[in-house]
Amino acid sequence: MRHPAPRLTQYRILGQIGEGQFGQVYCALHRQTGELVAIKRLDLQGFPTNQFIREMAFLLSLKHPNIVSCKGMQYQKNDRYLITDYCEGGTLRDLIELQGEITLFQRLKLISDILKGLDYAHQQKIIHCDLKPENILLTVESSGWQARITDFGIARLQEWGNQNTGRGYTGSPAYMAPERFYGRFSVHSDIYAVGVMLYEILIGKRPFSGLPGQLMVAHLNQRIEMPTHLPKVFYPIIIKALEKLPQRRYDSANEMLIKLENAISSLPKSLIFSGMKSGLSFPHSFCQLKLLRYTPLAFQVTHLAVKDRQIYLAFDKQLWCQIYPSDQVEGFPCQEWQILFNHSIVALEVGKQGCFILSKGKQKFYLYQIPFNPISAHAVAEDFLLTSWTATKFTFTLDPEGHWLGMVYRPTEDKSSTVFQLLKLPELKLLKAPIAFSYPIYFAFLDQRHGIAFHLYQRGEEWQTRFKFFNRRGAIISGLTLPFGLYNITTHKTLPYCLFATDIAHRSLGFVIQLKPWKISKISLEIEIDFIAPHVMGFCVANQQGTLIILDNQGIRINQCLLAIEGKMTAMTMANHTQLLITTWHKKQGKLYYFDFRKLLENAEDE
Repeated sequence: MRHPAPRLTQYRILGQIGEGQFGQVYCALHRQTGELVAIKRLDLQGFPTNQFIREMAFLLSLKHPNIVSCKGMQYQKNDRYLITDYCEGGTLRDLIELQGEITLFQRLKLISDILKGLDYAHQQKIIHCDLKPENILLTVESSGWQARITDFGIARLQEWGNQNTGRGYTGSPAYMAPERFYGRFSVHSDIYAVGVMLYEILIGKRPFSGLPGQLMVAHLNQRIEMPTHLPKVFYPIIIKALEKLPQRRYDSANEMLIKLENAISSLPKSLIFSGMKSGLSFPHSFCQLKLLRYTPLAFQVTHLAVKDRQIYLAFDKQLWCQIYPSDQVEGFPCQEWQILFNHSIVALEVGKQGCFILSKGKQKFYLYQIPFNPISAHAVAEDFLLTSWTATKFTFTLDPEGHWLGMVYRPTEDKSSTVFQLLKLPELKLLKAPIAFSYPIYFAFLDQRHGIAFHLYQRGEEWQTRFKFFNRRGAIISGLTLPFGLYNITTHKTLPYCLFATDIAHRSLGFVIQLKPWKISKISLEIEIDFIAPHVMGFCVANQQGTLIILDNQGIRINQCLLAIEGKMTAMTMANHTQLLITTWHKKQGKLYYFDFRKLLENAEDE
């Protein structure tokens, strides 16, 4: 049965982020402090009161950077809620299944984080009893991820000198030590579970698989097989952690941690920091997108956009529009028109009210609104001039319905002079007085009511990205700070709270950012990302050479293609979910390519 989102006076629920055997987990924002938290609803029948109190007591007593801490609890008539730290990177399971390159160092660091947190819990005489990737949460760092242990719902206290047993067994059979199937638990049981995760994160699969009964037999009797491609320095660590008898395993998590760190230090840096494929296999051979046709171009396109049956191409001071018989943009255009501007085009955005062009002169910016109606052959740019501003920097955004225009501009070279304004279209009515604002690297409406602005900062060699929300009344709402620099940020038109961005220092590193609820998926790809285009299921990313990778909205790779193009790509966009449009430039000759995208999406949906 699906439960409605909880209503708690102190918190605003942003969305559900998970569901376990004992209840749902939500992302929430504290209404006064703006702090993000996780709220865990605990099912009254599946999670009895004594278990709830036990988990809360354990979490309150555990204060460690590698353990999720408890912030409090709330009772309602029919529900109980546990409020904990929020971890925006998802779970270790998400990372294992993420298709991409993750360095050996990062994989081993996550296991080291788990061992550090586990050793601290064991020192407090707490045995977790249910360690698995789903119970390891991740926070995003500038260099990767930090692992934090969560879900102490079935944890037990270690009673030294006594036989530690429970009624039957509970937990996850794929990660359970042999003695756990008989209800016994100890420090060694948790170490066994870490051994299974170490095997899985290095090799891509668990040492044993099957149904619960088959897993029980395997854990009790079957020896593990070590693949030949794994560095042999890890063999004794995995084998000792996965011994059948508890007394043969490591005596403490710290002992296993020391052995792991010694193994890491013995390996060459070239291997430690090399990428390893993660998770489910993706196609190594490139598929080929069907080329429908191409149009020769006498110019190098810098901006490309599609709206219904119209394709807009901008180059230098000129805008060219092709109008097709239908919004499938198939066949040949039935009408074309061009407009020459007085200054270079620096931005193009298509909304419901027309095509908006921003051009830049000397210390001045000009904003034009081009209607969708056919343009007269005698039309000139001045016929469509909306307004102009004296500024050294200028950026703008439109809401999806085309009723609001947001802009940030800097009238002088003084950075403190930067202001934010929101105007109502078409009359350009100012909603409120200009607000002092930092100049953003990205600025866009998310929906009819809210927009977002990203600001980039550098502290020494470290980059940070801060973002703020704004609403249609012009109010600024504080957001969060990310410990890395974002670049080439792109919003998704049909998934407005989903964004894709690249790392400013590593262009082969991408981020899928979910704003509601808050989640970051970090993706390492084998290409430097030059172009990003949203598609119906997620994002297309490509480099100038025409290598295209198709991702879903969680960052999972759907497919990859090598585009049959001549020259270097200059722009990329989707046309109504059916065609991928690419422009290129080669030896003073351009081309507009039309690729069939439908078959690729059909294959992805079938899988």
